Amino acid sequence: MKLPVCWKCNRSFKYHELLTFSAVKCPKCKERNYVTSKKRLQNALYTGPVSFLGSMTIIHSNINPAIILIFLILPILAFIPTNYKFTNKVHG
Repeated sequence: MKLPVCWKCNRSFKYHELLTFSAVKCPKCKERNYVTSKKRLQNALYTGPVSFLGSMTIIHSNINPAIILIFLILPILAFIPTNYKFTNKVHG
């Protein structure tokens, strides 16, 4: 999977640099990178149903919650940083 790039210098980010809930600062040009509104919405559309499905499965089954977390929720959360696209605007 291709990782996102800085909006200013086009440096490709490393996966561990993207594991944050705030703006990502580029190590090369030192500019802040904000996730675009479109990508934030797409990520919410991925995580919302998966979280709901996971919680309903935990409530209504005898499956250990740790198994649900490992096999259902974590793979989706691991994919999300690869779906980022950056802009220089806070709400872009």
